[in-house]
Amino acid sequence: MAQLLYQKKIGDFLFETYDDRPDFEFDEVKQIHSDIVVKTPTTNSIEADGIVSKLELSQPLAIKTADCLPIAIIGKFGVANLHAGWRGVAQEIILNKEVKAIEPHIILIGPHISAVNYEVSEEFKQNFPNSQAFDMVEGRLTFSLEMEVKKQIAEHFPQAYVISTNICTFANLNYNSFRRNQTTKRNYNILKRN
Repeated sequence: MAQLLYQKKIGDFLFETYDDRPDFEFDEVKQIHSDIVVKTPTTNSIEADGIVSKLELSQPLAIKTADCLPIAIIGKFGVANLHAGWRGVAQEIILNKEVKAIEPHIILIGPHISAVNYEVSEEFKQNFPNSQAFDMVEGRLTFSLEMEVKKQIAEHFPQAYVISTNICTFANLNYNSFRRNQTTKRNYNILKRN
């Protein structure tokens, strides 16, 4: 039985994170660490890392994570739920044409690995050559996925209101974290009507 770990009301919508697959119907995709975003309806055989729906949102949208960023977006013309690991952030999934088309005005960054727990190699810097999201923590090079995404949001959606859950999946043992223990379990991040 999936446990509800987090819930946030965003206007007419709810963002929820569960520690396992919840027991209700939802739209999902086969996540592949890309910048591909598709419109509903979807199935888990469609390869993508984001789902866009009309504002009616007749069926919840699900994104699975185990350290990556789940990003829920409420726009003027629709809603989206995105999966953004470092590849998705580097490819600027948040700037996908499907996302731009809904004209985002509220963006929620869900539970993900915090910068202090996300150690990267010196070579990793090549993926983000001009980024300010790197830091040295006790001799370790770290990277903030959230800071990098917030920079992209500020540059392209300056009017958008950004909400951060400030929950680290690595540090909070209630959440599944691949970096912590190579788990095959995933957190289910759901966007649905309230």
